[in-house]
Order: sequence, then structure tokens, then C-alpha cells
Amino acid sequence: MTSTDELLARLETTLDALPILSKLSPDQVSVLDEAVVEAMRTEDEAFEQGMQGALALVPRPFRGPARGLLFPKGDRG
Repeated sequence: MTSTDELLARLETTLDALPILSKLSPDQVSVLDEAVVEAMRTEDEAFEQGMQGALALVPRPFRGPARGLLFPKGDRG
């Protein structure tokens, strides 16, 4: 079960910014955390697809250097 502190850390915020979280039960916090995790995963996948799609528009001789600029730490950056 996810704690409020873990959810706040995942969201990179504080309880002062989202005081409503203090009114949620532990079960509600867990459900919300699962939804946040899924939303972040979906967003990451969409971002990856968008970047790969944009890279496909770059002429082939320039894709290597462009990939290095877009993904400096590997495939995703």
C-alpha cells in the first residue's frame, strides 16, 4: 500500500500544495497512486513514440547525430 508521502514524492510536490491528500484513506491513496503510475507510463510511451516518429522525419544520414542530441543518455535520454 502506498503512503501519502510516497505519492507526494512521485508527484514531486508537498502536502501544502495538495492538502486534499490528507483527507484520503490509505486505500484511496493507493488507488490514486496506481492511476498516477499508469498515467506516467502512458505519457512516457507517447513521448517515446513521438520522438521516434520525429526522428524518422530526419534524413537518414543525419539520424545518428540527431539521435545523439535527442537521446544523450541512450535510446530515451
